[in-house]
Amino acid sequence: MGKKYYCSKCEYYHHRGKVYENHKKYKTYPPDEEGGGTDNEDSEKNGVSIMSSTSKATQANGTGLRNINLSGGLFTENIVLRLREDPEKLEIGKIDSFLEKDSEKKPKQFKEERRELYEWCRDKWDSITTKLEDWTEDDIIQKWLIPFFSQFGYELEPFEFGKTKLDSDSPLAGFQIKYQSKGHINPYFHFVGIDEDFEVKIDTNPNKGTHHGVCQQFINRVPEVKWLFLSNGRILRLLTEYYHTYSKGYVEFDLENILANRDVKEFDAM
Repeated sequence: MGKKYYCSKCEYYHHRGKVYENHKKYKTYPPDEEGGGTDNEDSEKNGVSIMSSTSKATQANGTGLRNINLSGGLFTENIVLRLREDPEKLEIGKIDSFLEKDSEKKPKQFKEERRELYEWCRDKWDSITTKLEDWTEDDIIQKWLIPFFSQFGYELEPFEFGKTKLDSDSPLAGFQIKYQSKGHINPYFHFVGIDEDFEVKIDTNPNKGTHHGVCQQFINRVPEVKWLFLSNGRILRLLTEYYHTYSKGYVEFDLENILANRDVKEFDAM
């Protein structure tokens, strides 16, 4: 791993990855009051994040998200920024009830658990990042994604249809997502290969649809599936019911850059 440097464009430290290489031209000395969400010791004092005035202005203008992409209006950027800066206040981003148990925790307990969770994910990513290209899809699922979600309290099991089954003449006939939370409850999960793009048409999908497209249709046609995580190991995308024809609705986290570049704040927004 190369030596970390402070990026004037992103206003935080880069440690590795594509952004690390591409943003070297923005390398500079950090401001006196460095924040930005990295896990260096100077980024927090007495549990309060210290942000530069530029960072605050960036967030106020709604342009502060680095490794989180929003599409379709499921959440506003302002809400995600607020959640990123003050993650123990989960009520601003509560999704039905699947974050409800976390929102009841005391702030100190929540912060300690989130820190432990981040450190596990960071260390796990560092241990597997050089192996991912050689792993099969099943390796990625068993050695990375299932352990990753288990850290968030989700026990995954193979998906089984409940009350709703797809008709034989359905355009999705023969397709089903891969995993569900134990007990057939939300959220649900679908995993693909490490280099598979969510927006590229796949021959093995129904009607050669994209991974995002078939998952969205599946959610819309199976009422008990309210929330679904789609991931290839590097990117994590959250989908829900969405019926627009010419736009897509999702919240997407760039796991690779969040973990490789030690972006603690955007990790906390997950």
